[in-house]
Amino acid sequence: MIKRDYRKNNLWAKILLRQDHLKCLFDELASKEEYIKNFKNNVNLLRQSELEENRDFFVATRKVILFKESSEKNAESGEKNKKSILVQKINGELINISDYSELIKTVNAEARLLRIYAAPDKKEIVKKIINEI
Repeated sequence: MIKRDYRKNNLWAKILLRQDHLKCLFDELASKEEYIKNFKNNVNLLRQSELEENRDFFVATRKVILFKESSEKNAESGEKNKKSILVQKINGELINISDYSELIKTVNAEARLLRIYAAPDKKEIVKKIINEI
């Protein structure tokens, strides 16, 4: 079926048969609004170009959680903790790692996985448009 569709110039059959896969040109894990805005600007420029979405370029977004939450009970405290990792302070107190570490606190959030792919023959055009921002 793939070979038959390839002879009929089906784009997806060509990609599958020749293993001519899409090229990822923009890949960002963003929790800050400025990065999301930059991504949206890139997508808008591509949509305003002569390129056809879902043929020449593809946009993929996905919501991700950077630090998995757990509702497990902690054996020592007997309390339900949102996070499953506890840190023991110098005074012996057990606290949630996201309350202890500024680094963890900053990544303990929802973020967006933002990607733009291009068909191999449109890679350079898409790259040029993305680099305008």
